[in-house]
Amino acid sequence: MIRLIFLLMICVAILISACTTQTENINPPITSPTSTTTTSPMEPSGDPTEKTADEYIQGKVTGKICYPSEWIPPMILYFQSTSNEIVVSLQIEENQDNYTIELEPGTYVAYAWLQDDFTLGGSYSEFVPCGLTVECTDHSLISINVEAGATINDIDICDWYGGPDSVPLPPGVNTP
Repeated sequence: MIRLIFLLMICVAILISACTTQTENINPPITSPTSTTTTSPMEPSGDPTEKTADEYIQGKVTGKICYPSEWIPPMILYFQSTSNEIVVSLQIEENQDNYTIELEPGTYVAYAWLQDDFTLGGSYSEFVPCGLTVECTDHSLISINVEAGATINDIDICDWYGGPDSVPLPPGVNTP
């Protein structure tokens, strides 16, 4: 009985201590893959490379994945910023026919390469909204404007028919 009372007193002391201790911020600092600077969005700063609170809210991009075959091979999708060489990649499994990715606000182009093989690439180009027909001849990449908190649908990676150099290589990859 004395042990039970003693344990109860310890539990009460721990609870009181926990309630009166200052709470710490349980959210870790938000970091960005494009910046090594981390600050609290509420702290004013003179450093122009630091992010504002709105810049931490990402946008979503969704679409279909096509391939000129009866099956879809494993591949990697790339979303490359048009303002710098930042690239976000997304692994696609065999026969995966759609995707969703969250990106920081900005303007991107989207393309794909077969996994570990830079000999055949596809993209989201003018050929896709044109209808993927023989009459469509423009394989220029379409810029995607990602806004914080918004979702952009139908960014279909379906143009596998462009000529050489119609799909960019990710930064740092040399021509195969």
